[in-house]
Amino acid sequence: MERKIGFTLAEVLITLAIIGVVAAMTIPTLISKYDKKQTVTKLQKATSTISQAFQMASAYQGEPSTWTFVAESGQGSLDLLEKYLFPYLRTSKVCDPEDNSKCFSTNVYRLDGETVQNTIDNKWASFVLADGTSVATRNEEYIDGSVNLPYKHQISFRIDVNGINPPNRAGRDIFCFDMTVYDRYGRTFANSTAIIPCFGGVSAREEFTNTDGHCASDKTSHGLGCGALIRLDGWKISDDYPW
Repeated sequence: MERKIGFTLAEVLITLAIIGVVAAMTIPTLISKYDKKQTVTKLQKATSTISQAFQMASAYQGEPSTWTFVAESGQGSLDLLEKYLFPYLRTSKVCDPEDNSKCFSTNVYRLDGETVQNTIDNKWASFVLADGTSVATRNEEYIDGSVNLPYKHQISFRIDVNGINPPNRAGRDIFCFDMTVYDRYGRTFANSTAIIPCFGGVSAREEFTNTDGHCASDKTSHGLGCGALIRLDGWKISDDYPW
């Protein structure tokens, strides 16, 4: 009589249990690595897309320092976008500055978990790129109090790589960028046709990762410098990044 070789039910169950334990240990890590890579990829794409729009606008409509610039006004920011940048950007939605909530989360979280309500108020203009990335911009003007004259024009950006979906948290899906187009001496900068991360001039890594740093590893800060840390690390999310 031929003897049949197989597995007992107990052996099958034990094997399945082992596979389940291994999966439970490895799948979250794999998902986290994938999410980090996707975040960096989307962030790079958004910054490149916006910078290219600035370069095109600069080539055809003059340097940004010559553009019509109305500070601290959502409508002024929207007018600048419509006149100079939107002709070179593919957008799926543009929002009225009086209601940015359909394009960008108006309540966001700092890296340390503190809620910042009405962050994107009516001084901001917002839109959604064709790939679903949300962008908010604000024209800012810095005044020299001694002479009451502007000494710097800056366009601030907030980029949310997964749109209005959660977690809406600085350093996780929301990143801070800006572009200085004019200073007190009338100079334009080398980055005047490219947006750079907030705190992008900081080169000492510990100024980001230390407690209360711009992108603190222990999540004790605002997190507005996390985009700069990603760039400093070669456009990747390192092991000590506050994910």
